[in-house]
Amino acid sequence: MTTEYMKSARQQAMDNVGSLLVYGEKVSDIVDSWNWNLNIFDIYDEIRDYNDRSKEALLTYAYDFFNKDDMIKELANHLFVDIIEE
Repeated sequence: MTTEYMKSARQQAMDNVGSLLVYGEKVSDIVDSWNWNLNIFDIYDEIRDYNDRSKEALLTYAYDFFNKDDMIKELANHLFVDIIEE
């Protein structure tokens, strides 16, 4: 059972991830630019050379942003990074 506190804590954590910087850009801005513009292969091409911490931040934020899309989770698995879930 998810309490209101847990929901609030999760939202705060996602806000913190979204405000992280990856190569000078906010994670939330990068993921938002993917929305309706890139397919999963384009996303892979964009982030494959990033360090693991950057990939983890981007894919964790993207997983939440795209309503827990399985393709994002599969991409993370392929890139050997963990998505931080509730």
